[in-house]
Amino acid sequence: MSLDPRSSFSRSVLADMDTCCVALKSTAHLGGFNNGEKVFLGEQMRESLKNNFRVNQLSKSLKLEKKESKIKPGVAFSVITTENDNEILTVEVPRFERRRANPNDVASVILGGGAGTKLFPLTSRTATPAVPVGGCYRLIDIPMSNCINSGINKIFVLTQYNSAPLNRHIARTYFGNGVSFGDGFVEVLAATQTPGETGKRWFQGTADAVRQFIWVFEDAKNKNVENILILSGDHLYRMDYMELVQNHIDRNSDITLSCAPAGDSRASDFGLVKIDSRGRVVQFAEKPKAFDLKAMQVDTTLIGLSPHEAKKSPYIASMGVYVFKTDVLLKLLKWRYPTANDFGSEIIPAAIDEHNVQAYIFRDYWEDIGTIKSFYDANLELTAESPKFEFYDPKTPFYTSPRFLPPTKIDNCKIKDAIISHGCFLRECFVEHSIVGERSRLDCGVELKDTLMMGADYYQTESEIASLLAEGKVPIGIGENTKIRNCIIDKNAKIGKDVVITNKDGVQEADRPEEGFYIRSDRIHKISSLHFSHPRIVKLSFYGGSWRWIGTFVLALLYALRVYYVQGFYVVTYGLGIYILNLLIGFLSPLVDPELEPSDGPMLPTKGSDEFKPFIRRLPEFKFWYAITKAFCVAFVMTFFSLFDVPVFWPILLCYWVVLLVLTMRRQITHMIKYKYIPFNLGKQKYSGKRPSTSGSSPRAD
Repeated sequence: MSLDPRSSFSRSVLADMDTCCVALKSTAHLGGFNNGEKVFLGEQMRESLKNNFRVNQLSKSLKLEKKESKIKPGVAFSVITTENDNEILTVEVPRFERRRANPNDVASVILGGGAGTKLFPLTSRTATPAVPVGGCYRLIDIPMSNCINSGINKIFVLTQYNSAPLNRHIARTYFGNGVSFGDGFVEVLAATQTPGETGKRWFQGTADAVRQFIWVFEDAKNKNVENILILSGDHLYRMDYMELVQNHIDRNSDITLSCAPAGDSRASDFGLVKIDSRGRVVQFAEKPKAFDLKAMQVDTTLIGLSPHEAKKSPYIASMGVYVFKTDVLLKLLKWRYPTANDFGSEIIPAAIDEHNVQAYIFRDYWEDIGTIKSFYDANLELTAESPKFEFYDPKTPFYTSPRFLPPTKIDNCKIKDAIISHGCFLRECFVEHSIVGERSRLDCGVELKDTLMMGADYYQTESEIASLLAEGKVPIGIGENTKIRNCIIDKNAKIGKDVVITNKDGVQEADRPEEGFYIRSDRIHKISSLHFSHPRIVKLSFYGGSWRWIGTFVLALLYALRVYYVQGFYVVTYGLGIYILNLLIGFLSPLVDPELEPSDGPMLPTKGSDEFKPFIRRLPEFKFWYAITKAFCVAFVMTFFSLFDVPVFWPILLCYWVVLLVLTMRRQITHMIKYKYIPFNLGKQKYSGKRPSTSGSSPRAD
């Protein structure tokens, strides 16, 4: 037999006395001394004990590597008795106290500067961490509250894109509103320009954002910070960060990654890891695809999952939550990899071979809500009778900006599985499986189902509402007898009476910014701050998939047969070709070309990750189709009037058109190759259309 410190017997014995004796057989060996154990902090001893002589030696395997720990190991020796063939193994363990993690030695950095293209159009005017969630919170409240509940009071928030709403929310919520930081602080570090060429660019990635403010951790007030916690601003979870830091200290890690099991459906959206039996990360792949994804599958029963759970979640995903030793982080960013821009794709994979990188398995609820679909699903899951995640917990509450709003007024309504926020007015309406945000107004006959309504930033009085209705205008809120399904309704949206918003045809993608709505991921809508006048029915069946393009192709074929039959109208055909060529250029061109249209401020990044490479068309796909179809119709009608049949040698026109096509499209094709995008409905998600503008003023933006 062997003495295993991990067993309940050996733990109970060692906890009560300094020395324990166990009778063993002559072939016994001392086992179970794994690095990281609370008692021995050693590796497994492989030598067998010998009979008939006294052994009193220090086990070499109990000696730890210098870089792993400075704690002295215990001493293992055996004593042989002459009365029998048994051996007595005595293990003496020196008493020492486990080093406890101190929150005062930890600083957290919340990354809130991403462009948020995957959450567009919700991020058209606000940073991702400032997007409302759960009815009355903002995404930034999640990591901020977790830090406060964990006792971490040194918090930095890095901001860049659309940062004004985020900065305003942080100032109102965490500066002087009863949240105690002691000698700590919350400090917003906004992207800024500094002298030199490198100081004129924006953040190029997560690591580059921290690097540009690395001087903060070299400042005198942060000299005692031993560990730096890197957090994301678009996750939904409740976590005690000090348990993560304690695990980081116990294993003497240079870097610790917080990880969670992941299934096949979303594994390619995360960084995936492989770990050894001690929890050390041996391989890291950022958002792998195809064969690389399959290669990252592991047996997740080794991290505590049941066989059924392991079958559903065969991957270990990085949560984007990291703990670095301060000196290690400074070394990696300043000296070792000064040009690396991203933690997930560059810093972490490179550090695995050089540093002790450990994985901390997080088994509670965690959701990355960085896409429209995941954001929508995570919000509506909160309305379940027993949700996987709840904001309410008296021991670890989530904080947000105090609005001092009155209670919600509900008049003869039917509400099922819904969350109604503060200060709302609901009159004879039906709400099911939906979230209604603050200051929302729902009039009589409104039906809201599977909908996330973000509310309003300000109230309109009854007299103001009556005045707007008398003028034929629409007040903020939802008017009478309006029916809405499967929508995300933005703040301050104005929807009139007798409006129906559905997506029965299952349209995947559509952009109508001038009319105030977008469609993402089949059933997901985003209603902007523009208003829907009444009455109106929005069924979106006009976006009939590929059928409309088939119809256009048939029309073009009829026109070609008509020209071939009459043997004429070549000038009309040439003009049609030039017009279509110009439309094609607009369709293939980005709305903002980083090479030809620099903005007044720093250039937007065009490489590094998909987060910084949105493709927004100069000419949206629907307008492109509509213009081509109309042009063929006009040209087809013109072939019935001899006035337009101007004689010309058509081969010359054809050659001229081909030359013009090559000269014009060469730059467009080069641009697509350089920036790696496909301008058709293939592969990655696409965004198009101009951003909507808000009408009216907002006295208070939450």
